[in-house]
Amino acid sequence: MKTTSVGTFDQIESYVARLLSPDKCRKALAFFTVTRDRGFVFQNHVGELELTFDVEWREQADLEAAIRSFFAVRGIQPWRDYLAGNGDVPDATRVLSYLVKVDVAEVAALSARVLTDLCGISTSDSIVVKYWDELPP
Repeated sequence: MKTTSVGTFDQIESYVARLLSPDKCRKALAFFTVTRDRGFVFQNHVGELELTFDVEWREQADLEAAIRSFFAVRGIQPWRDYLAGNGDVPDATRVLSYLVKVDVAEVAALSARVLTDLCGISTSDSIVVKYWDELPP
């Protein structure tokens, strides 16, 4: 099942709780700016929580550096770090994934910090929320 809605910062914790609910299916949760040009995705692999960014590294070198710095300060190194294709360009997108602690309050706080610090939006702004459950393995 996939759902998309427009939410607020006050709702982040409830979305994260749904992502981290203890059922046995793989799930994903994405937060984006309303323009959908900045955001990130969490994937719950039943016990491991991965936070992923896709960055057009040629145009967004500053964003890539900011993401790396944000997590380095917190002692978290990329779990996955590779270039991926986008259209006809084989290395257009930098994929950065980080494993984060599976804890509702911590993930909700991290989400809010990423939205404000890396996506550049205010806590009073709306956010686009996408949720998927029962992802294929």
